[in-house]
Amino acid sequence: MNGNELWHKYIADSARSIRIQHMIQTSDGGIALSATGTGNPVIIIKLNPCFELEWSRAISIPTGIMFKTDIHELGDNSLLTMVGIYNYEHQEATTLFYNLKNNGELNWSDTLPKNSYCMPDPFGSEFILTADSNYLINCGYNSAVSLIKPMSN
Repeated sequence: MNGNELWHKYIADSARSIRIQHMIQTSDGGIALSATGTGNPVIIIKLNPCFELEWSRAISIPTGIMFKTDIHELGDNSLLTMVGIYNYEHQEATTLFYNLKNNGELNWSDTLPKNSYCMPDPFGSEFILTADSNYLINCGYNSAVSLIKPMSN
């Protein structure tokens, strides 16, 4: 390995500017990305193992500044995305969860109560999945760790 670029993939959306915030390798060898975009959507992008676009999904979120997204693949190959937003006008923070089926269709969404004890920190919060499919969220602002039970379907 000499540090030279082997290949380059440009991911763009003609309708909006996007900023990729988190990416993971999926069980099929592809890549899943969570991104923010102009116009206030969270954008989930799935690339196949050849890094070609498989699907993308833009989800409009409530008014506010989106400051954090994170993404994980669940055991059923669906994707779970966490989105942290802050509304300066109302001085409230909210954490949203979106679960997308492996074809990009929205399966379910859930919201933590506004201004709950655990809010994602824009400078390093993340969430992980525990072995029993609970969410473990690292909350940087108040040095807390919260265990969240997923919404049942």
